[in-house]
Amino acid sequence: MALAAKKLQAWAGHPTLSSFLLKLLFVVSLAICCAMPFVLSLPTPRDALVLHSAMLQEGASPAREITLPYTRTNVWESSRTEALYKIHFPREAVPADHPVLFFPAVRQAIDVRLNAIPLVRREISLLTSPRLGDYYAFDVMPLALRDGVNELEIRHSRLDGWISSYLSPAYLMSQSVFAPYRQLYDFVFEQWRFASLLLKAIITISVVMIALMRPADGFFRWFSLIMVFSLTLTATQYGFTLAGAGVPRLYYATLQLGTLLLAVALTLEMAGRKFVRKSLYLALGLPLTLLTAYWAGLGSRSQIAVLGNVLSIAAMMAALWIAIAHYYRSRDPIAAIIAAPLALCFLFGLHDVGLLFGLTNGAHMLTPYIEMATLLAAMLIITIRLIQSLNQLDSANIRLKRRLDEQQKELNLLHEKERRNLTRMALEQERDRLMRDLHDGLSGHLVSIMAQTEREKLAPEAIRTTARDALGDLRLVIQSLDLSDTDLRVALAGFRERTGPYLHRMGIRLDWQTGNMPEVTGVTPSTALALLRILQEAVTNAVKHGPATRIAISASANENGEAVITVENDFSGNDIRGKGHGLANMATRARTFGGDIAFTRSKDTARLMITLPTALRPQPA
Repeated sequence: MALAAKKLQAWAGHPTLSSFLLKLLFVVSLAICCAMPFVLSLPTPRDALVLHSAMLQEGASPAREITLPYTRTNVWESSRTEALYKIHFPREAVPADHPVLFFPAVRQAIDVRLNAIPLVRREISLLTSPRLGDYYAFDVMPLALRDGVNELEIRHSRLDGWISSYLSPAYLMSQSVFAPYRQLYDFVFEQWRFASLLLKAIITISVVMIALMRPADGFFRWFSLIMVFSLTLTATQYGFTLAGAGVPRLYYATLQLGTLLLAVALTLEMAGRKFVRKSLYLALGLPLTLLTAYWAGLGSRSQIAVLGNVLSIAAMMAALWIAIAHYYRSRDPIAAIIAAPLALCFLFGLHDVGLLFGLTNGAHMLTPYIEMATLLAAMLIITIRLIQSLNQLDSANIRLKRRLDEQQKELNLLHEKERRNLTRMALEQERDRLMRDLHDGLSGHLVSIMAQTEREKLAPEAIRTTARDALGDLRLVIQSLDLSDTDLRVALAGFRERTGPYLHRMGIRLDWQTGNMPEVTGVTPSTALALLRILQEAVTNAVKHGPATRIAISASANENGEAVITVENDFSGNDIRGKGHGLANMATRARTFGGDIAFTRSKDTARLMITLPTALRPQPA
C-alpha cells in the first residue's frame, strides 16, 4: 500500500502530468463558469403564495390546464396568437398587509386583470424590453378582491419578432416580503446595465486616447474601433428602449456584424497575420452592402437581419478560432482574455437562440449581460499591455544602462590612455625644455671655462667663479625636476638653502619673508626653473652691480589675489641700469608662465617685483 502511494505521489509530481492537471483544472473551471448562467437563476420569494397552475386558451383552441413557467413558440403564425391565462386563488391566501402580485420573468407583454378589474403595473425598468425579458409587479387593490375564489386573467401578447413567449409563476406576497426582491431585480435589470454603459463609455474614451497617443500601435487602433462600434451599438439599443420603441432589427444586426468583423481584424493584428487592413474594408463594407441590398429591395428586413446574424456568428467563430490558435502558439495572455468574452458570447448566443425559438427553457436573454465580461476583458487587456510596456521599458532601461556602462568604461579607458599620452608628451616637452636650458646655461659656462684655461695667463678666481655659476645652474635644473603642481614654496625653500650660504660667504645678509605668499598652482619643472632663473639673475645682479650688503626676498598678495615676489637690495649709488639685456631676459622668462616683472630704484635701494598668476601657464616649446 505504501509503495502504491509513493508511485502515485511520484506520478503526480511529474512535470508533464502537473502541467496537464493544471490545464485540466483550468478547462473544468472555465466550463463551470460558462455553465453557471444556464443553471443559476434569480431568486424567487419564499414567503409567498406561488400560483403555478393555470388554464391556457390560445385563440379559438379550447382551454387546457398548464403548469407555470410556460413557454410559447412564435415561429409559426398559428402560435403567434394572443394567449389568455386564468389562475384562481382563494381570498384567504391574500396577505392583509399591502398585497403585491409579482411575476419574476416575463417575455413579451402581459396585461393582468383581477376579477375583471385591470391591475396597474408598478414602475417600469427603463432598460428592459419584451425581447430581453422583464419582471412585472402589481399592487393588489382590496376593492378588486372578493370573498371566496378570485380569478386572475393574464393576456400574453406578442410584440417583438419571432421571440418565444415566457410566463413565470405568479407570487402573491406582502410589500415587506417583496421589497428586497424588488431591489435585487432593479439592480439586475436596470442599475447593472446603466453601470455597464457608463463604464463602457469610460473605457472607450481611455482606449481611444491610447490609440491616438500611440498611432504606431495597431492593436489599440483596432481595439478602439471595436469599443466605439460596441458603445454605439449598446447606446443605440438602450436609447430605443428608453424611447419606448423596439430596436430596429436590421440596424442592430448590421452594426453587430461590423463590431465582430473588427474583432476578427483585432485578432489578426494580435497574431501578426496579413490582410489586417483589408479587414477594415470588410468590416465597413459588408454591413453597408446588407443595408444597400435591403434598400434595393433584394430582401425583406427580416431576411437581411437573419443574414447579418448568420454572418455575425461566422465572424465571431473566426475571431474565437484565431485567438485560441494564437494563444496555443504563443501563450499570449491577451489572446486568452479576448477568447473568453468571445466564447461567452457564443454560448450566451446559443442560449438566446434557444429561447428565441422555444428550444430551451429560460426566463431572460443572457446576451445583454456579456457587456460586463467584455468590459472586464478590456480592463485586463489595458492593464496587461501597460505592464508589458513597463516591462519593455524596464528592459530597455537595463539594456541602455548596460550599454552606457560599457561605453563609460571604454571612455574611461580612452581617457586614461589619452591622459597617459598627454603626460608622456608633457614629460617629453619638459625634457626637451630642460635639455635646452642645460644647453643654453651649462654649455655657456663650460665654453667660458675652456676659453679662460686657454689663455696664457690663467685666472683661477675667474675660472672658479664661472664653474660655481655652472654648478648653480645645474642645481637649479636638478631641483626643478621633482616639483609638482603646488610645490612653489618647496622650490623657493630650495633656492634659499642654496643661495643663503653663498651670500653669507660673500658677507651679504639675506632677509627672507615668504610666509604671506598665496597659493600658486600650475607649477611644472619648466615654469619653476624659469622663476628660479629670474631670482638667481636678480641676486647675481645685486651682488655684481650693487655691490649689495643686504638682499631681502619677500612674498605677498596684491589686490587681485596674485602672488608678488620682491627682491630688494641696497647699492652704492652708482648707475646700475647697465647696457645689457638682463631685465628684458627676465621679463621674457616671466611671460612664459603668465607673469610680469617691474624694476624700480630709489636713492640707495633697487627693487625687482615679480608678479605671478594664481595658476602658472606652462612654458611653450
